[in-house]
Amino acid sequence: MNHRAGLRDTILRARRGASVFLLLCVPAIVSAQGTPATGTVRGRITDAGNGRGLAEAQVSIVGTRIGAVSGANGEYTLLAVPAGTRDINVRRIGYSQVTRPVTVVAGGSATVDAALQVSAVNLSEVVVTGSAAPTERRKVGTSIASVD
Repeated sequence: MNHRAGLRDTILRARRGASVFLLLCVPAIVSAQGTPATGTVRGRITDAGNGRGLAEAQVSIVGTRIGAVSGANGEYTLLAVPAGTRDINVRRIGYSQVTRPVTVVAGGSATVDAALQVSAVNLSEVVVTGSAAPTERRKVGTSIASVD
């Protein structure tokens, strides 16, 4: 009977040791898996011709939904950018689009500045015609659209 009691005590001590080990290790494992590794990307968007900051330029990480709009002085900040090599896309009406590579380090901050070149944007023309006399739609040889 004494031999069984000793064996039982040994098993209980082993279980307690394993429990303590798991309690100490599980939080580290969960925290490593629970939050993805991310970093921050900051920078300034400028006009290539005069070096002034460009407000309202759209800055985004290609392949994600992460984006921001530059402020009055051209500065922007992108938060929670997944770690690794990424491409940043910068666009603004009246300027050529620019894509820049960046390496994001988990918990770190990277800087990406971009100077945009002025680019003329061509719009297609719209022709509007009218007729003085009432006319049936089927008698007109062109397509008709109504604007409310």
